[in-house]
Amino acid sequence: TAIEGNTSEQGSQSNGGMVCRKRRAGKLIVGAVRPAFEKKKEEETVDAEKFRELYNALLVDGGYNRPDPYFILKDFRSYAEAQKRVEAAYRDEKGWARSAILNVACSGKFSSDRTIQEYVDEIWKLDKVTVELKEG
Repeated sequence: TAIEGNTSEQGSQSNGGMVCRKRRAGKLIVGAVRPAFEKKKEEETVDAEKFRELYNALLVDGGYNRPDPYFILKDFRSYAEAQKRVEAAYRDEKGWARSAILNVACSGKFSSDRTIQEYVDEIWKLDKVTVELKEG
């Protein structure tokens, strides 16, 4: 279970279809990418064609004969807002350390070795084999 106030969730809250239309989606992309372009204007020229594949995938045809098949743009604003909250939390060193410690402490028992052993015992029902290594 998540500790109250110790998570930063994002995502669509609606059950409806695609919220972002091409024009609105284009504004979101431009708004997200513009700061990177503006910072680099002074340093170097940015080739906008580097982003053509991303643009096409989100607004023209992202596969499956439709744009944005994974609904990236639908949740983009929510993602960006959550990212801002995470960045602000990260700047609070004591708060971030507390959050990290609580997350680890409350994560529960997890071990890939334990998981594999459970598969061996409960699913595959394999006998344990001991391998002795010869030195030298």
